Amino acid sequence: MIQGKSYIKIALILMLGVLLLVSCSNPAATSPITTTSIQTTTTASTTSETVDPFMAWWEDFSQPFTLDTMNYCSFFRGAWGSRLDELRSYLLNAEKLREAGVDTIMVEAEIVLDRETHEPKSIGDDVFIFYMQALKNAGFRIVLIPNPMHPNLDMGLGYAWGEGDTDAFYQPSYDLIKKFDGVVVHWAQIAEEYGADAFLPILEPYKLAGGYDTASRWLQEILPQIKEVYHGPVWATDGMYDIGMGRSIPTPYDYNGYDLLLSGPPAGWKEANFWEDMIEGFIEKGLEYVNDYGLQGFGLYEYGGYTGGIWYEDTQMGIFDQILNQEQAADIANALVRQASGKLNASFPRMSLGWEDYDTPSFNIISAWYKSMWGNVAPVTFTAWTLEQLIEIEGRLGGEEYGDIFVA
Repeated sequence: MIQGKSYIKIALILMLGVLLLVSCSNPAATSPITTTSIQTTTTASTTSETVDPFMAWWEDFSQPFTLDTMNYCSFFRGAWGSRLDELRSYLLNAEKLREAGVDTIMVEAEIVLDRETHEPKSIGDDVFIFYMQALKNAGFRIVLIPNPMHPNLDMGLGYAWGEGDTDAFYQPSYDLIKKFDGVVVHWAQIAEEYGADAFLPILEPYKLAGGYDTASRWLQEILPQIKEVYHGPVWATDGMYDIGMGRSIPTPYDYNGYDLLLSGPPAGWKEANFWEDMIEGFIEKGLEYVNDYGLQGFGLYEYGGYTGGIWYEDTQMGIFDQILNQEQAADIANALVRQASGKLNASFPRMSLGWEDYDTPSFNIISAWYKSMWGNVAPVTFTAWTLEQLIEIEGRLGGEEYGDIFVA
């Protein structure tokens, strides 16, 4: 027969086992897509509080950390993440990108004009911070830029995208682009907090300013505001302007005080020889700006052949007959490498969705170019994300604003 004291010992052992099991559970380590709350009871009272394991995970995951890039290639071997679905693709295919020589992702945060206040604001901030953190963990440097050049910029109120649209609610002007000061500084602060390797004030400023002179004035006024809160390299970016016969050169802004210039040539022409002549002059003009303004270098973004795949641009690019087949896109990629090798300091093509997928001829051409410069980067931590996880994370972090990111 078991005596009373033995019963007590057994009970104490069982209670200790339960306590050990509870103490070893870690809500922060719970899968981020597990949204069911758990109940915890405090020892000090009988009251209980609900803990959301997703938010506990996010609080831990969103803590800034430093990615050691001291030994990375001095050339920014990048991929352009102009849309949220591109960032998603890059994270899901991080191993492919590393094997292709990619070491930097350009993250563009979405900026819109508020329907009610008519003021600029960013949407889904935590979603883009998540991708910055996740891509850094995957081993990539981060170049950060607020992006208002999106079809939902006006949120339905009307923006004068084309010339002569005098009835639009928003008209490009100095007054309009000045409204963006606050949101640009906001993202410069995030760039500082999360250790972005470079920051650009805004994509294609002349479309908001209404002209190159006005855009130059704004670029000079916003620069000291950025440098007050962000202490890394500040790059300038522009689009291109037509000089006739379908040829373009980088826009002539005032780049004094900036560290590097990125420019976006046309997405591509079906006549590869014609495009190669154009890109040769495009790069030559960009290098002139480097000398004129004492910049550290020149780079390209959104270049090469566009073969479709972005959720709204198929129609847009189709209007200009710039959707290419894979062979045409490969010809353009080869022409780009011939003209750019030894001249550029950064490259940010649309590596996935602009070429529809990876393992395309264009991807392999750029990959061979990248790998000729330096070796592959390694992840800080390896996480095998799934598409379902990323979509749920985006939805949870984006909240009510999440749908606005995908409004076309």
